[in-house]
Amino acid sequence: MDTTAPEGWQYSEASAEQYTMYDLHCTLAGEDKLPLIMVHGALVSRRYLMPVAELMAKEVSVFVPDLPGHGNSTKPPHALSVPAQADALHAWILSKGFGQVNLLGHSYGCEIVAECTAKYPNLIHNLVLVSPAADPNVKTLLENFLRLTGDGFLENPLMPFVLLRDLWDMGIIRAFETAHEMMVYKLRSVLPIIKTRTLVIRGEHDLLVSQKWVEEIASTLANSKLDVVPNGPHNINFSTPEKLAPNLLEFLYS
Repeated sequence: MDTTAPEGWQYSEASAEQYTMYDLHCTLAGEDKLPLIMVHGALVSRRYLMPVAELMAKEVSVFVPDLPGHGNSTKPPHALSVPAQADALHAWILSKGFGQVNLLGHSYGCEIVAECTAKYPNLIHNLVLVSPAADPNVKTLLENFLRLTGDGFLENPLMPFVLLRDLWDMGIIRAFETAHEMMVYKLRSVLPIIKTRTLVIRGEHDLLVSQKWVEEIASTLANSKLDVVPNGPHNINFSTPEKLAPNLLEFLYS
């Protein structure tokens, strides 16, 4: 378990159904604004969200949890399905005592936050889908892996080390199971249900998430805005946080 935190940030744990979810949070700013919950993608944890989370925390309260099976949270025997992760996230939000929140997901995390919003719409004020996986135009897990490898050359050079640390925490079997759950989930099925105001955003050079896919998502949602981060890769939260954060602040709080 991590023993240090960025200045102003604190660790905590809360129950999430039969699981315990670990989070890192900062509440030094934005007492008059709804908190921002940031949900990570597959194979990783809260760690790779921290560059953009730290920028956002200068303006608003930010909470970055580890989903069950990831980071320092409870490790179930097998990877949870997307609906089960969404239920755990919902239970964690209630355990933390929040009212309404702004909810952001990245990559596989977009599936979870979309499912959570579709099931529990009264809890979510605004929704943000950053680099939403899994793109149905990328047909197989192998193709996703190859594209992820190529995208690595566009990322901050530290990103592979963060990924390897998080893979070590979750284990290779759970990693493959999680990737499978990401691939079988049908994000298209919940999009028409979501009425929550939503920002859909990707990096211009994202090799895993096509412009065609985010345009389809935005056009299917009832109330959405579509944006692109110039020259951004898949992990714009880690590699180009200074470009992503202003878009988030403008959409969520202006």
